[in-house]
Amino acid sequence: MEGPVGDAVVVFARLPVPGQVKTRLAAAVGNEAAAMFYKRCAERVIATLAGLAGAAIYLFYAQGEEEAAVAAWLAPLQVPGLTLVPQLQAPDLGARMEHAMRHAFARGHQRVAILGTDVPDLAAGIVARALQALDTHQAVFGPAEDGGYYLLALSSLPPGLFQGIEWSTHTVLAANAANAQRLGLRLAPLDTLEQLQDIDTIEDLRSWCSRQQQQRQQSSKHSFTSWAATQDAAYI
Repeated sequence: MEGPVGDAVVVFARLPVPGQVKTRLAAAVGNEAAAMFYKRCAERVIATLAGLAGAAIYLFYAQGEEEAAVAAWLAPLQVPGLTLVPQLQAPDLGARMEHAMRHAFARGHQRVAILGTDVPDLAAGIVARALQALDTHQAVFGPAEDGGYYLLALSSLPPGLFQGIEWSTHTVLAANAANAQRLGLRLAPLDTLEQLQDIDTIEDLRSWCSRQQQQRQQSSKHSFTSWAATQDAAYI
């Protein structure tokens, strides 16, 4: 049977349970505050994907038994085209990413982007530009400030793309881009998308919030930015 047409976006997310998310951030701000930050950041990212007209969104959650709880959490966001799928139970992030992207390609999508939920400035327009760049390239990375990446868009997924990557290090982007080139993918320039910051530690949060200070007057209507800056003020 013919699969769905259009683009696909794969999202990795976890239930915002205190003590189970953002543990490095929690070491400085406490489990409750870290979980609340992650919850609001994830909701912000997932909600913005509603702006991707015609795209199917596959949200891969961490544990198979969490589907009902994840569905209840995300229902108020009313994101069209959202499908919940359990992540592959494997310790290697690359294996989980490959499984998730192959899930989308197997359903007929020809352009697939994968992203996480801890980059507060990630917007639908950035994802759309990544997918559009696949008209002339086969792989597009969204570079993160820590040397990793917050987004990867592909028009094909050759075996071995995620092999040999030392995850959670400053070499992730360089290593994965080198894999893409070695496997013959037409790689978009690494500055195709803007560099963004993901939030893992209190230092990350402080850095991100300091950048918001200049815009707090203008962005006071945006509850997430205001809330995050207020929360961080207690720990700086």
